[in-house]
Amino acid sequence: MPYLIDGDNLLWAWDFEGEIEQGRSLLLRILLKLQRKKRSKFIVFFDGPVKESIPSTENIRVIVSGTGVPADEMIRETLDSQHDCRSFILVSSDRELKSRAKIKRARVISSPEFIKILQRVVKKQEREIREYEVTPLEMRLWENLFRKRDFPDKKSRNFPIREKNEKK
Repeated sequence: MPYLIDGDNLLWAWDFEGEIEQGRSLLLRILLKLQRKKRSKFIVFFDGPVKESIPSTENIRVIVSGTGVPADEMIRETLDSQHDCRSFILVSSDRELKSRAKIKRARVISSPEFIKILQRVVKKQEREIREYEVTPLEMRLWENLFRKRDFPDKKSRNFPIREKNEKK
């Protein structure tokens, strides 16, 4: 199911503080992680113009509206261009878009609900990263296990080692 995402609406609901370009970039990175999990396509709409071009991938298409054209209008056009939108999921809290999507039989997820989904993805990733971190205690245990032992002389070793010039 393709997701139609009202990107700026989602950032607004997220209470992202910082430059809009940074927020958009962060949002796209998190969406990429979610996309890998869900195996769905995402179409993300942003209001334009933008300072930098925002790259699309095979599964995340980014559409930036032109000057004077709101992204909401482009989402509306996308919904209206389809005969049956049952395969779409709209992510927005915009009342007019939600109403249009319901008329066209698309599923609707509000931005705050979708943010909860994104937060679970981020928390899961943080847990996975922590699982791979080695604690100081683990490091000491591994060092003790693999540390080279210093032997005072050859006779105290438990295994026979021949020197190069020794005879059999």
